[in-house]
Amino acid sequence: MITIEIAHEADKEQLTTIEIESKIQSIPECVDAIEIDYDLRLYRWGTYFNGTSPASSKPQRIILKAVTDGTIIGYMAGHLTNRYGLDAEIQSFYILKEYQRNSTGK
Repeated sequence: MITIEIAHEADKEQLTTIEIESKIQSIPECVDAIEIDYDLRLYRWGTYFNGTSPASSKPQRIILKAVTDGTIIGYMAGHLTNRYGLDAEIQSFYILKEYQRNSTGK
């Protein structure tokens, strides 16, 4: 059974791994080395959780994680923004390939 829970900064290592593994598994032909650099992606999660990234974002944000058997298998991160004249945007949405196409993203 998959549950959707609010992610916390303590989850950033697992979120980093999900992001990188999902990119490699799902879109390997589109992935540059910088996009799968663990230390850089982990740092970016730190700035996302503390509200300083992306620059155009407002501090209000939420990260929802998909969890099965105590393991994070995907996530969606979104925040309020001023970018492009919009009010909010989804920053990222990743699900491990083995869990894709089975309603996890719903």
